Amino acid sequence: WLAIGGIASMAILNLLVSFALALAVALRSKKVPLKTVRQLLRVFAYRVARKPSLLFKSNRAPGPM
Repeated sequence: WLAIGGIASMAILNLLVSFALALAVALRSKKVPLKTVRQLLRVFAYRVARKPSLLFKSNRAPGPM
């Protein structure tokens, strides 16, 4: 079980690093100021701490098609 847990934790870490790097490249390409990035990360952390399910599903109603 320890090996399976290790593999799962490495997969999660890999996803987190990949998304963090992609976000960093996107924000840098748009020349977003560091102050704005800090505010964005603070709001994101606050919302995820209050409602972690937002990471897995949207709370928006589907739009017209």
